[in-house]
Amino acid sequence: KLLGIVRLEQVTPVLFEPLLAESLLIFDLMESPRTVLSEDDDLARAVTALERCKTDFLPVKKLNGKFMGFVSAQDIFKLYRGLVRSEDY
Repeated sequence: KLLGIVRLEQVTPVLFEPLLAESLLIFDLMESPRTVLSEDDDLARAVTALERCKTDFLPVKKLNGKFMGFVSAQDIFKLYRGLVRSEDY
């Protein structure tokens, strides 16, 4: 089960303060994801969610609610570029 996510922007400042880094738990930095995609969401929903949340990645869950992984804007655009190239030929 996905409990939360930690963004790089949250971790970076802590890395330069050793005492703080040793005393903080991941739980302290964790936040609820803005949106969670489902494995049966289509590409249009994923792109819309990424744009609306102004993020580069979103978590994806299985239909049973179990965490699957993340989808990134970079992965989607890479797929899209491949589709466009294949249609050109």
